[in-house]
Amino acid sequence: MLGWRGRIGWLVPPGNSTMEPEIMALTPEGVGSYFTRMRASGKVGQHEGQAQRNQEQLDSVMDAASLLAMVKPQVLMLGHVSLSTTVGREAEQQLMLDVQQRFGMPLITAMEAVMQALNHLNIDRVAYATPYDESVTQAGVEYLQERGVNIVNVHRLGNIGNIYEQAP
Repeated sequence: MLGWRGRIGWLVPPGNSTMEPEIMALTPEGVGSYFTRMRASGKVGQHEGQAQRNQEQLDSVMDAASLLAMVKPQVLMLGHVSLSTTVGREAEQQLMLDVQQRFGMPLITAMEAVMQALNHLNIDRVAYATPYDESVTQAGVEYLQERGVNIVNVHRLGNIGNIYEQAP
């Protein structure tokens, strides 16, 4: 049986072309990774309209999670850092609680996973680099600071056409 060691459901941004191949390359034998996309309109991967697209994706999570729930994963992962930072900690926590209550499985956002890793490693100082515009990057800084992380430096890629078309 596929996924005999465990099953992970992944909620992916609609224009993201990198997550699935990267996750599949890192997935150990016996673990099943199952994907669905959140919904958003507009030009994906671009700075303009990103906060609005993030809200649209947040609004679509329950529908996407209901599709993933059909394959019975033990956990749902929301792979979108700027969704958490632009909607804020309170909305992120409410979403995690709502998914747990409705589907009986935890939802872990990308930023929650980052925070768990930082806490596990006792790291409270980081340099923060993003492919996002200034306002979305600042929202990330504020999110991390609210969670007790000291930001020692901030950098962003700047004027890019599409974050999903950047070279590794």
